[in-house]
Amino acid sequence: MSQTNILNDLNPAQQKAVLTKDGALLVIAGAGSGKTKVLVHRIARLIETGVRPENILAVTFTNKAAREMKERAIQLLTGNARSGETPTPKTTPWIGTFHALGVYILRRHGSHLGIPGNFTILDEDEARALVKRLLKERSADPKQFPPARIRQMISHMKNNPATKHDEEEEHTYPEIIRDVFRAYEEELERAHTLDFDDLLVRTLRLLSEYPDVLAAYHRTWPYIMVDEYQDTNHIQYTITKLLSKGSGNIMVVGDIDQAIYSWRGANFRNILAFEKDWPKTTVITLEQNYRSTSIILEAANTLIKNNNERREKNLWTANEGGDRIRITVTDDERQEARYVLRTIHALTQKHTRLNDIAILYRTNAQSRAIEEELIKHAVPYRLVGGTRFYERKEIRDMLAYMRIAQNPEDVISMDRIRNVPARGIGKVLAEKYKNNIPLTPKEQKKISIFENIRRILEEARAKKPVSEFLQTIIRHTAYESFLRDGTAEGEDRWANILELFTVTKEYDSVPAPRGTEQFLEEASLLADADTVDETTGAVHLMTVHAAKGLEFNTVFVVGLEEGVFPHSLSAFSGDELEEERRLCYVALTRAKSQLFLTMARTRMLYGEKTWNEPSRFLAEIPEHLITETPSKPAIQEEDIIGYDIG
Repeated sequence: MSQTNILNDLNPAQQKAVLTKDGALLVIAGAGSGKTKVLVHRIARLIETGVRPENILAVTFTNKAAREMKERAIQLLTGNARSGETPTPKTTPWIGTFHALGVYILRRHGSHLGIPGNFTILDEDEARALVKRLLKERSADPKQFPPARIRQMISHMKNNPATKHDEEEEHTYPEIIRDVFRAYEEELERAHTLDFDDLLVRTLRLLSEYPDVLAAYHRTWPYIMVDEYQDTNHIQYTITKLLSKGSGNIMVVGDIDQAIYSWRGANFRNILAFEKDWPKTTVITLEQNYRSTSIILEAANTLIKNNNERREKNLWTANEGGDRIRITVTDDERQEARYVLRTIHALTQKHTRLNDIAILYRTNAQSRAIEEELIKHAVPYRLVGGTRFYERKEIRDMLAYMRIAQNPEDVISMDRIRNVPARGIGKVLAEKYKNNIPLTPKEQKKISIFENIRRILEEARAKKPVSEFLQTIIRHTAYESFLRDGTAEGEDRWANILELFTVTKEYDSVPAPRGTEQFLEEASLLADADTVDETTGAVHLMTVHAAKGLEFNTVFVVGLEEGVFPHSLSAFSGDELEEERRLCYVALTRAKSQLFLTMARTRMLYGEKTWNEPSRFLAEIPEHLITETPSKPAIQEEDIIGYDIG
């Protein structure tokens, strides 16, 4: 592919970013400005100028973004491979999330820190379950010590290791919390397992304490690109600086106006500090939006200008005009939900597809009334961030079997499946075996049968493609007969296992045992946005946070009331209010063509009825961009019941 082809369909600002090869490059990329295209085409341009693909590192924030970038890069590389060679994993850039990068580095060099190469990964749900068990063992009151909150405290202590034994911390955290933290760390160490925090904290420690390891990665990746830089936390920021300081060839892409993750440690000031970190930075701003109409963009631009901490830019589009934004005031959340349902019905009558529609809200609790209305009228919907595929019990069981075959020391996974299906190995027998207490002949037989199954699984993992390995697990554990118990629920659960076969087949081309290892890594690191299937014939429901990076033809943003959006916990702090406004900006800029904003005068939320004023964000949208609509469109409820959604 020639330079001309690489630059085709790029605007002047995008071309400049693609053609900038060496040194520090900061790309301020507004919503919908084609930043993924810029990253992919810059990769192609680097390769065209002689950079080897494997010498390029690109870090994204979701697996979905990484997959998209990989696919598009490979398409370009097929035409760019030197001497007509077809790209292979050895001749493609390394593209993935920060956590996946941590896994990659620790698998190869974690032994410096005593981490075995076959470590397994504890996902967030499993981490909370472990904390819950440890609290229960200590007879802690779950109301006083909510497991999710204690998990957050543990995360804070892990990310701030210097404070773990600080006197102030001893006053901040009760002894029971510090005791649970110690037990949590001991469980993970014994199981040769790392949680999400470990993947980054240990990687930073490794790169900081072992200069030879860092130097090796300087040689491996002289060209580094980081997407969504405004969402990096301190550890991710420091890892980026360490990896980049070898060559100084660092490109970061971000937008302060879309910084919405401070609650999980992200610091948008990292992007503000970039030019201080790299004094000779080239700065390029992408302002042309390829997603939304000019009306939607003007509303978003005007809204975000009310923030003080930002970098000035003004998105524009060639897509002039479009429908005005519709704002609807309803009496309560049920009327709001009925309005949304009626409007969706009207849209589908005009050939809008359900999968082109998204309903966004500030908090998960707001979905209840909308879900009830959609269910009542048999409208298919997909709840993003609800019970995800990999959270289902039968899927977790299969992953646990895979993990014990990969890592025999993973006692957390072992505890999950030692008696699933039931094989007579209860907690008492498991503890006896674990502590080398003499067993009766009957007990020894039960243990021997299980150990034989485990040996078979270890051999299958080492030799077989992932889907065949899964078949081996099902066959030798009798899991199919365990699930298919003659009930409808059992058949549904077995259908999930069949779907898992479909997923694992995608990894069969990766040689064993790496295929299983890669599958387990990616399954553990999935985020909400990674579960969105934009082709399914269903309306998408999700929080605004989960919608980051997505786009839909038609978007409803519900609950635009003071105390709801902006959230009551944020409305009285300057920094937090600005983040709420950025969140609203993200919500508005998810829409391509149609944008509906709703509020309810009263709302039942968290068991309490509240009377609400309109969100201040509604007043920040210019009146000439708005059409106020009645809460009861001409289409009546009886017209909707049983309608054909196509």
